Amino acid sequence: MRTLAIAVAALSLCACGGAPDAAPDTEQPATDSVSAPIINGHADTTDTNVVSMEIAYQDGSGYLCSGSVIGPYTLLTAGHCTNQFNPQTDFGLVILNSDTNVGIQKALYPDAGLNLVDGGVVEVRFLIANPTFRQQTGNQDWNDIGLAFTKQPMPGPYRMLNRYPLDRLTIYGAPVTEVGFGETSPDGGGVGLRRMVTKYDVKVRSPGELTSGDQAGLTCEGDSGGPALFTTPDGVVSVIGTTSRGDQQCAQSGIDTRVDAYLDFIFNNMVDAGDPPSCGADGRCGFNCTAPDPDCPCAPDGFCTSACTTPEADPDCPQSCLYNGGTCISQPSSTTTGSTTGSSSAVDAGSGKGGGCSSVGGSGSDLIWPLALAFGVAVLSRSRRR
Repeated sequence: MRTLAIAVAALSLCACGGAPDAAPDTEQPATDSVSAPIINGHADTTDTNVVSMEIAYQDGSGYLCSGSVIGPYTLLTAGHCTNQFNPQTDFGLVILNSDTNVGIQKALYPDAGLNLVDGGVVEVRFLIANPTFRQQTGNQDWNDIGLAFTKQPMPGPYRMLNRYPLDRLTIYGAPVTEVGFGETSPDGGGVGLRRMVTKYDVKVRSPGELTSGDQAGLTCEGDSGGPALFTTPDGVVSVIGTTSRGDQQCAQSGIDTRVDAYLDFIFNNMVDAGDPPSCGADGRCGFNCTAPDPDCPCAPDGFCTSACTTPEADPDCPQSCLYNGGTCISQPSSTTTGSTTGSSSAVDAGSGKGGGCSSVGGSGSDLIWPLALAFGVAVLSRSRRR
């Protein structure tokens, strides 16, 4: 078996450059520049399904991004972290540790113990960016979302994706936690440690994006692809966005790509890669199920049944839903259309199916491929933020 140590004397992160200066009113993405941790964030040892990804190009350049493990072989990240990878000539690792350098050391020195659960590495099989991803100017959406698929399985638990249309939720003023491995200051430093910051100023920016100001802290270089986490009405902490970009100094604003706008892209590519969530109890929420998935019975799935024990959290149910024999019956005094109430868990009621509400009145092999050149990884600017 070939080992990483064959070609690498040291595998360390470095902030080797920044993104070009942004034009006025233009946010910079995480492109070929530096990585870094969250500004004003603090160490995060609990979100083990948020990991880092390092990519090395054939010419010796590279970058670091963040991402969420959403399946045994699937990492959700940013489009600008995935759109230039050639699996024939380039090399990538996903590091399963809160400290990227510790994960790398475990790969370089397997005698020290390569424990995937505790923070080893797995090799990238291929990357795919949303085909509509574009680095735009002005206020246009970038469609900045992508996926990494690995050769070896990653341990769970897997991070749930938000299924609720964010336009129907009250996010602003509610806690949203940003997680990533980027810089702790605009000048660099701290790259490679998982950090988090909880913000209350995240809001919907457009049909495909979220935005936030400098309240509490901001993501920065290296945080690209990391999740924005929010507790959805069913009580599940879910990924509502992935870090895309922000101002060059990581001091004014940040933009995330909305997950709910790209569920088809995510699911279809997971199917193609052989890693789709099932509709059974697998710790993930299935798509196009013929009955409520036991892992997410209250998620928007077209069903309103007693599988969801909190019908007020199910957007497929009328707002005042009483179960009778497994189906939902609306109280006469209530409306069956639903509306946003201002609560962070408020959602509009949708239509049901399958006996639901609407029918009664109201979804380590060659891990060790040599990294031909020293993996001095440039943390992609959070496009700004890679």
